[in-house]
Amino acid sequence: VGRTMSRDHGWCPEVIARKKALPLHDVHASPRFSGNPVVDAVGIRSYFGAPLIHDSGTVLGTVCVIDPEKRPLSEARRLRDIVINAGVRVMDHIARAPVR
Repeated sequence: VGRTMSRDHGWCPEVIARKKALPLHDVHASPRFSGNPVVDAVGIRSYFGAPLIHDSGTVLGTVCVIDPEKRPLSEARRLRDIVINAGVRVMDHIARAPVR
């Protein structure tokens, strides 16, 4: 697998479309996402992504964590919260950055 992939592969496009976090503690447990080409190509078993939303409402991208192991639900909630908080911190940093 190369360093790039089609924009419709992976889970970040779904996070961008829904404009909210997508926690998948076991991608194989989700019929909607288990057939994603990235699952087998990269060996991803869990995914936690959150959108980076500008004040205008535009989604600039995502911050995400992927793991080759599935995660128990208790840990999945913690990882989801970490990713959401990281996204908030990134957007706060962008908002404070001087305009050049």
